[in-house]
Amino acid sequence: MVLETIIQVATLISVIIGFLSLMYFINSFRRELNMQVVIHFSERFEKLMDALPDNFFLDDFFQEELPPRTPKLSKDIMKYFNLTAEEHYLYQNRYMSRKLWSRWEPDIKNALKHPVIRREWEKMKHQWNPTSEFRSFVENCLEE
Repeated sequence: MVLETIIQVATLISVIIGFLSLMYFINSFRRELNMQVVIHFSERFEKLMDALPDNFFLDDFFQEELPPRTPKLSKDIMKYFNLTAEEHYLYQNRYMSRKLWSRWEPDIKNALKHPVIRREWEKMKHQWNPTSEFRSFVENCLEE
């Protein structure tokens, strides 16, 4: 009887340890995945910033007038929209943590209000379905 109880307790302890190990592994995997997302998107964002005019996001860059629309500038802004749409998709589908999104979202919203990005959005927004979550997100940001 005592041996049976010891075996049951040992089994229970083994199951608990196994469950806790599994939870730790899942949490570690999610953290690693989020770090890979940060690195990947940061690299893409940095390349995109290198392609835009110097000081593009500084407040006083366009005090006079907006730069003319050029194929290169439009292409670079489209890359920004695609990058932001992918980040938004990852967040909406829970591939990105809420904590990470809460760090990026204010910067995204601020960038979307940039005069050149606003101008290009009006030209490019038709590329997203009017009912898409990303298009709604951008439109809501622009209305704020």
